Amino acid sequence: MMEERRAAREDIFEHLRGLLGNDAVKISQEVVRKYITGEQDEALKSLKEYDATIGGIGIYRGGGKKLPGIYRALSYNEIPMLHGAAHEEGRFMIASSCGYLEELIKKLVFLWPWETFKVDGLPLGVLIKRIQKRLPESLAQELSWLNKSVYVFAKHHYNLERQRQAGNEPEHYFELDEAIAVYFIVRVLGKQLEELSGKPQEVFLEGWALNDERKTW
Repeated sequence: MMEERRAAREDIFEHLRGLLGNDAVKISQEVVRKYITGEQDEALKSLKEYDATIGGIGIYRGGGKKLPGIYRALSYNEIPMLHGAAHEEGRFMIASSCGYLEELIKKLVFLWPWETFKVDGLPLGVLIKRIQKRLPESLAQELSWLNKSVYVFAKHHYNLERQRQAGNEPEHYFELDEAIAVYFIVRVLGKQLEELSGKPQEVFLEGWALNDERKTW
């Protein structure tokens, strides 16, 4: 069986382009340009402004604090940018984004009357396989690609030293613009999953209030 390889940069941006158009790719790269030239506040502003156009719940709704409940993992895309280490945290940011999808699917299994199974401890790949027959084909394919070609490479710890010594870019290293692109991809896929449930946003918040709705929580 052919060994899975992590998605190439071009592949990640092509998937983003297919979901949101070329503007999303440009914004991902613009955010990085601002960030690496010391305009961290402007970089985060650009990220949040585009995030808001996607709708649903993303870091633009955080009010400068961590999002609540299943959305909390998304906040770990913002924190490295606030503290000046985002250029070194691509893997972590991607793993956090996809962690939101894991928790969202577990929530959906609880909500959907036609799909019941124990979700505790199940990884994203297994969760996707268990629910894919209930999803539009395009959504199932995007989720499967994201898990196999991106998430598993960002999530798991690998010894990259041998590749570095050979002069090769480590196979499991992700650049900041790739992490931002994956964040946007995850936001779109998550929003599609939530809409499939037919449930209002309040169900997913589970009683939590967003920071733009109250000052402290």
